[in-house]
Amino acid sequence: MPHNNPSDRTSTQALIPLSKAEGYRVAENNEDVRGWDVRGNDGEKIGKVNDLLIDTSADKVKYLEVKVDRGLFGKDRNVLIPIGTARLADDEDVVLVDAGKDALSEYPDYTGQQITSDYETSLQSRLTTGAGATRGTTENDRYYNERGLFRGGREAALTDEREARVTRSEEELQIGKRSVQAGEAYLRKTVETEHVRQEVPVMHEEVTVERRPLSADAATDVTISEDEIRVPVTEEEVITQKRVVPKEEVVIRKRAVSDTEVVEDDVRRERVDVDDSAVRERTSQTRDRGRSAGQKLGDMADDVKDRIDGNPASRPGPDATDRR
Repeated sequence: MPHNNPSDRTSTQALIPLSKAEGYRVAENNEDVRGWDVRGNDGEKIGKVNDLLIDTSADKVKYLEVKVDRGLFGKDRNVLIPIGTARLADDEDVVLVDAGKDALSEYPDYTGQQITSDYETSLQSRLTTGAGATRGTTENDRYYNERGLFRGGREAALTDEREARVTRSEEELQIGKRSVQAGEAYLRKTVETEHVRQEVPVMHEEVTVERRPLSADAATDVTISEDEIRVPVTEEEVITQKRVVPKEEVVIRKRAVSDTEVVEDDVRRERVDVDDSAVRERTSQTRDRGRSAGQKLGDMADDVKDRIDGNPASRPGPDATDRR
């Protein structure tokens, strides 16, 4: 059992009861569990929530201060239970904790003393070993889980009344790109007929007749009769035929070309204007009320003097000449 002496090694966190924390309260629309019954993991009542210990450095509840029923141990006891090991019942104002009677018997007493590192180390050891061990939670979860407070759907968040907050928002232009079909390019073959005219040289044979005179004594055996001679005459004739031959190949391909487009739109943003003129005026009045009676009498005398000597700056009450 640790020594609960204020001279013990102190914690690095500022832990104070919510009932004594000036400016803090349970946030609107959240649950203030002080005074609620506390039930253990066996469903039996073990006490009531007496107070909440808050970590002012994080503005969060860290411990439930539970006043244990006298019947459990035969005496009055207050213990601290980490907020992460508790949840709120769904349909009634009851706090459910992982601990039972056996676990609470090992928890160190809390009597309102300053929380020290030794105290938290002792409590932490009870949460990890022995009857007080909690199930399924890490050391961080025992204090601040994802929701920051109780497990389950209901919360009990804190708010700091010493400050007021306004969220300033603005619209941002989200620009994206998508591919759309801008058209299509295609190749198409058609058949067309062209009349071709070409000159082709050709050869042909022609017949010429040559007559030669003969002397009377040149022929030795000459008779008169009918006769004929046939001489074949030839010529070149043009023959045409067609055949298909490849002439060229046409290729179509795509390429990406970068360009720039200007996008314009109107976006809204909030502006926060601070008007503290009323505060400054009250501060000025308070400061003026704090002036001594001697200063006020001196100002009155100066006003009289200003009216006598005709000072153009004269006016009732303090003026610039009164401060010279």
